[in-house]
Amino acid sequence: MLVEERNAIALQAPVAPPLALAAGEPRWLGAAETYHAAAPDLAVLALDAIAIGVAIALAGRPRAAMAPAAVAFLLVGALTRLYDRRTTLDTQGLAWFLRRLPLPLLAVGGALALVGHSRSELVTQTAAVAVAVTAPRALVWFGLARARRRQQGLQAALAVGPPSRTSELVRRLEAFPESGLQVAATYAPATANGERARTRALLRSGAVTQILVAAESHDDALVHELLRWTGGHAVDVAIVLPVGARATGMAHIGDLGVVTVARAGEHPRALWAKRSFDVLVSALLLLLLAPALAVVSLAIYLYDRGPVIYRQRRVGLDNREFTIWKFRSMVPGADHLADHYASANMASGLLFKLPDDPRVTPVGELIRRLSIDELPQLVNVLKGDMSLVGPRPLPVEPSEFGAEAARRHRVRPGITGPWQVAGGHVLGYDDMIKLDLAYVDEWSFRRDLWYLAMTVPTVMVRRSVY
Repeated sequence: MLVEERNAIALQAPVAPPLALAAGEPRWLGAAETYHAAAPDLAVLALDAIAIGVAIALAGRPRAAMAPAAVAFLLVGALTRLYDRRTTLDTQGLAWFLRRLPLPLLAVGGALALVGHSRSELVTQTAAVAVAVTAPRALVWFGLARARRRQQGLQAALAVGPPSRTSELVRRLEAFPESGLQVAATYAPATANGERARTRALLRSGAVTQILVAAESHDDALVHELLRWTGGHAVDVAIVLPVGARATGMAHIGDLGVVTVARAGEHPRALWAKRSFDVLVSALLLLLLAPALAVVSLAIYLYDRGPVIYRQRRVGLDNREFTIWKFRSMVPGADHLADHYASANMASGLLFKLPDDPRVTPVGELIRRLSIDELPQLVNVLKGDMSLVGPRPLPVEPSEFGAEAARRHRVRPGITGPWQVAGGHVLGYDDMIKLDLAYVDEWSFRRDLWYLAMTVPTVMVRRSVY
C-alpha cells in the first residue's frame, strides 16, 4: 500500500493512546523506557540509589559512605538535568546518558572525600558507581531496541511537511525502529481544509506523542498552530533536518538530525515545583500580611457592617467551578444589581466592566486600586483551587467558553497573570484569551517568576481600577 494511502486512512481512524500497551506487547516496556530515559520518577531514583549503594558495598567500603554518595549523585543529577523528561529520539543508545554523567560522578567523588577516602579509593569507587548506573541501562537498552525492531512499544508520530519530505521520514522510521516512533499520519500544510480538520482531530484525541516537522524551512506560525491543536495533551514538536545536517550529540532518526523546538502539555516535575512554590509563598505571605489583612477586614466591616469576604463561583482547572475569596469591595448584594447596569457594560465577550462603578464602596475603591481585595485568594492557592500565576478566573458558566477559549483551563487560574500584567480591563476579551492561550502553550517556571516580578509595578501604574 502506498504511504499516502495508508496515512490518509490513519488520519480518519482513531489511533490507540500512546501510553496504552497494544495487545500482545510485554508489560515491562513502559517501565523499561522510564528507567532507561532517566525520567524524574521515584522508582528510577530509588533504583539508581540502590545501584550506587551496592557498588560501594561490594568494594568493601564503610556503609557510612553509601548514603552521602547516593544523595550527592541524585541531587547533582537532578540539578544538571540527568533526570529529566525525554523523548525516545533523545534516548537512543547510551551516549546521551554518558554525556550527563561527569558532574554527578564528580559530586560522588566529593562526597567520598568528605568521609575520608584516599585518592586511589576515590577513583575506584567513582568508577564503580559509573558502572553501576550505566551497565543496567545498557542491558535495558538492548531489550528495548530488540522489542522496537519487532514493532513493539512504538509511539505514534505525526509527520508534517511536503509529501517528498514526509515520505523520506516514513522510510527512515521504518528502517530505524530503535527511534521508538512510527508514523500514524502525515499532514501537508498546503493541502485542503479536510486534511487540516482530520489532523486537528488526531492531535486533540491525544493519540500522538511526537510531531515531526519535515518542512523545507522552519515556520514558527506552523509550530504554534500545531501546538494549539494538541488541546493540552503532552506532545513534543521537533524539526527534522535535511540529510547531512546532523551534528554530534543531536537526536536523530538514522542519518536525519532532529531538534526539539517546542513541548505541549504539562511537565510533571515542573508543575510539581510550581505547586510547591505556590504553597510555600502563599503560606508565607498570609503569615507576613496577617496584620494588614486584619486592618482591611476591620475597615470593610466598620463601613457598613456587611460581610468582609466576598465569595463567588468561578471557572477553574479542567472547567471545574470553585469558590473564589476576595475582600468585599462593593455594597452587599452587588451581584443582583449587575443586570440593572448591563447596558453600561464597557467590556467585551465574557468580561463585565462599569465606568465609575456605583456599587463600589469608598473602602472598596482604595483596596481595588492597590489590588488588596485579591489577597484572600492566597487561601484559594493553598487549597489548590488557584495558582499565584495563571489565567484570570471568570464568573461565568463553563459552557459559555468556546472550544478554543476553554484551553485556558488546562492550568489553574492565577491571582496574577498575563492579562493583569498586560493591562487588565484596558484589554478586550479576545486579547485576554490570546494572552492566556499563549501562557498555557509556552508555560515555564521562569515565565511565572517574571509575571510575579512585574505585578508590583503594574499595580502601581495601572491604567484602570475596575
